[in-house]
Amino acid sequence: MPLSLFASTPHEELRGVKREIRAKQNLLKKTKKVEEAVSVELQSILKNLERKEAELKQLDNELLTVESAIERTEAETVRTAEEARKKQRQIESRLSSLYKAGELGATRMFFSADSFPQMAENIRLMRSVLDNDKKLFAEYKKKIEALHELKLRLEQEAVKKERIKGSISAKRKEIEEEKRKKASYLSKVRLDRKAYEESIKELQ
Repeated sequence: MPLSLFASTPHEELRGVKREIRAKQNLLKKTKKVEEAVSVELQSILKNLERKEAELKQLDNELLTVESAIERTEAETVRTAEEARKKQRQIESRLSSLYKAGELGATRMFFSADSFPQMAENIRLMRSVLDNDKKLFAEYKKKIEALHELKLRLEQEAVKKERIKGSISAKRKEIEEEKRKKASYLSKVRLDRKAYEESIKELQ
């Protein structure tokens, strides 16, 4: 059988090329549809990114607030500790005076009066001294309690700070993941479309 019977005619070759072009065009249309769908997905990713970045900014602001609170609490702790030490020194000085005066100090003061009015004045002075001593002890106790509360507050603020830092780290990872997802989607679709377009150009 002659070879000419099996050879494709130019007309058949053209039809074959046109079929291939149509097939590639259909693939390109499908790719464009996929790209449109991915564009919608990308919009969703962008919205998620904006939301997460806003949340990250809020967390950063919270961290700054907590760090400022910790600085204030630390400064207050130092100040209160110094006031407590001052009260402690006053108490130690007062106890030293009482020890030196001995048990007879108050009795001597009471009986040293030459008259009833002077005795009444001495009693008033003794009560005043005792009241001052009570006040001194009460103030010292108050400072110690305040120190305890400040230490608790510092611990709570430190825990809150670590929690916020953990949230910030997690949020940054989420944002990076969203960005990678976005880049991957765009890259794949654009590469596919470019390959189809180049194939069609070659055929044309």
